[in-house]
Amino acid sequence: MGGGKVLLDHLMTELENTNEKVFYLLDDRVQNNHIPVKQTNKVQFIKPGIVQRACFYKNNKNSFSSILCFGNYPPLYKTSAKVFTYFHQSLFLELPEDLSLKQKLVYGLKALILKIKIQNTDYWMVQSDKIKNALAKKFKISENRILEMPFYPRLPDTKQVDKIENTYTYIGDAFVSKNHRILIEAFSEFYQKFHKGELILTISNREKEIIDLIADKQMKNIPIKNVGMVDRTKISEILQSSEYVVYPSLAESFGLSIIEAIEKDCKIIGADLPYMHAACEPSLLFNPCDKKSLVDALSLSLQKDIKKSTSKIPNKILEIINLLTHHANQR
Repeated sequence: MGGGKVLLDHLMTELENTNEKVFYLLDDRVQNNHIPVKQTNKVQFIKPGIVQRACFYKNNKNSFSSILCFGNYPPLYKTSAKVFTYFHQSLFLELPEDLSLKQKLVYGLKALILKIKIQNTDYWMVQSDKIKNALAKKFKISENRILEMPFYPRLPDTKQVDKIENTYTYIGDAFVSKNHRILIEAFSEFYQKFHKGELILTISNREKEIIDLIADKQMKNIPIKNVGMVDRTKISEILQSSEYVVYPSLAESFGLSIIEAIEKDCKIIGADLPYMHAACEPSLLFNPCDKKSLVDALSLSLQKDIKKSTSKIPNKILEIINLLTHHANQR
């Protein structure tokens, strides 16, 4: 879902542009929603879960020359291939305090499984220096085995339009760590004080509590618009006209929508957390656990001399492809 699916699609697109023979092992939830694959390449779908992955690797320990595991875990059986594991789950490294006990137990168990299987990969790929340092420290991995390999696709080009003054956008579904509630409450307080601005969100209908909260604010004439989960062309259009992107997330390994927003010339009002400083130089910062801090940042955004945001993230998709194909061709 979300940014992870966007990156998977981009990765598959680039692999399909090579002459290599590629085998894709995919979650069956994307069976009807994945990048088309050439006839010379193969796709297999399995249900999500550790048991299913373990069975696959047990039966295919010597089938591949080069493997990229994109879902945080290395193969659950040692293989003869050169293995790269792309790690992008910051919740395996540090848990926000406001997660429920159940969520903490689930992520703690997943991190334990990762620790047990950590020697089944030759190299790790990560999206930022922050994740690299935390991964090395948490699991005692040598830093020369962790490669910083951020990558992302560009959003589709859309019709050039003028920025709409005092528009605030947050791209992403309302998972707990995304911290939508504090944004909605802070924007409501900000609007009642200044009577300026509009908040645009992209939340799916399954997030009933947040959808109900938005409806309650709309009844009070707070201008919050939820466009739902939309495609990348629509996201591009939204960002093209937005002046600001607000990013209150409590935990990110990368923050794809931060980079996309900057490429569309949006100013970032960002959580004062390490992932934000690793991704960009934001225009304004706030404490994501303090509603007043966010209200203050929104208030400052009404000034006319707010600096532009700048990205710190290079795009290394070609380096990733070259690493995979280089090791494949050596076998």
